[in-house]
Amino acid sequence: SSGNYNLVFVLTKWYLGIKYLAHGILAASVWNGGNYYMVSQELLDILRCPACVQEHDGMLELTHDMWLICQEDDCRRKYPIRDDIPVMLIDEGDKWVDISVADLPVPPPSE
Repeated sequence: SSGNYNLVFVLTKWYLGIKYLAHGILAASVWNGGNYYMVSQELLDILRCPACVQEHDGMLELTHDMWLICQEDDCRRKYPIRDDIPVMLIDEGDKWVDISVADLPVPPPSE
């Protein structure tokens, strides 16, 4: 029936909306406890380590789809992505300095 067709159409549009942000910007989909979260590639491209950006590039690498890792040799800060939001606080990055990338919790803890 046409009602079922309309429902399928709406659900398809909703699903595609999850996969793509406005204006067709691809997003990195993150699976976290039964929910998909997205951080746009555009945002990932401009984010920098707040502790390093004044003196270095402070480039970050997305790891485990839920962590941003500073690529500066002497930094080692790791910033979690919680509920679709990168937590770019130096104090937060400091908490994870001594944790290896392989041992980072996935998903990151709430606090």
